[in-house]
Amino acid sequence: MNAVNEKPVSGEQFDFYIMTFEKLLGNIPLSNNDESAFLFQMIENAITSAKIKKLELEGLTDDELNKYVDSRDAQMANNLIWYKKRHPDAKIIVWIANMHAGKRLSSIRYKGEDPLRYTKFTVFGEHIVNEYSSSVFSMAFTSSRGNSKMPYNFEGIEEILINAPNASLEKELDDKKIDFGFINFNKIKQEHP
Repeated sequence: MNAVNEKPVSGEQFDFYIMTFEKLLGNIPLSNNDESAFLFQMIENAITSAKIKKLELEGLTDDELNKYVDSRDAQMANNLIWYKKRHPDAKIIVWIANMHAGKRLSSIRYKGEDPLRYTKFTVFGEHIVNEYSSSVFSMAFTSSRGNSKMPYNFEGIEEILINAPNASLEKELDDKKIDFGFINFNKIKQEHP
């Protein structure tokens, strides 16, 4: 058995794959047939994956990273919406990074050099809230200490030691040896708009 060819895929090859998948997608008749619908969704996923991989190939500048997040999160939301339409009574739990679960991420100012960064893309949670509004609930998790690292192989991203800042909720819970806490921000917003 031969080893897989290690030569990287070129941008032109990605363009060819994307064009081929898009032509194939255009030839699938839209119907309620589960097999056709699944095939359609699977090809949409392949197209999105190829577009994302092409962005990675070109190097992820801030603009490409925004397109990456936009494409990936929109397709993840499309997959959930596709599933929910076929299982309308299903209750679905999605475990996702806090940022991607945001219901109104664009209203949050980014801490780094570009305070408007979060206005430049739409995350999974925003797509889901647009589709299902009040039926969507978000829970965010945070930590008072430990280690963190982005799961990507971006150059220059190192493992980060987490120590909750003084006067933060996380630090206060940690100092009081409270392992878990829950705050219902919806209730707080209703009582103090």
